[in-house]
Amino acid sequence: MSAGGHPGADGGTPERTPDSKAGRNEARKLAATFLNNVGVGFFLAGLLQPALAVLRDGGPITGGVVLSAFLLSVVGLIFGAAGQRNARRLAD
Repeated sequence: MSAGGHPGADGGTPERTPDSKAGRNEARKLAATFLNNVGVGFFLAGLLQPALAVLRDGGPITGGVVLSAFLLSVVGLIFGAAGQRNARRLAD
């Protein structure tokens, strides 16, 4: 705490209350990181699914595996785009 009774009131570290710009930026960064990580998980699941299906079944890749891999990858890209959009909303 600074002499003014508020963290950051002395010009040092900015306040991180939910109503402050720094607080909003931190919340947006956290949300963007979460969305990006979920997107990476879905995208990797889509990339790995055909290889894992071949290992599991020992045969050729079926149309259902290709479709589900494609859909998982698309969901991953959507989450990644949402994370990027959220990150672009950061205030200067």
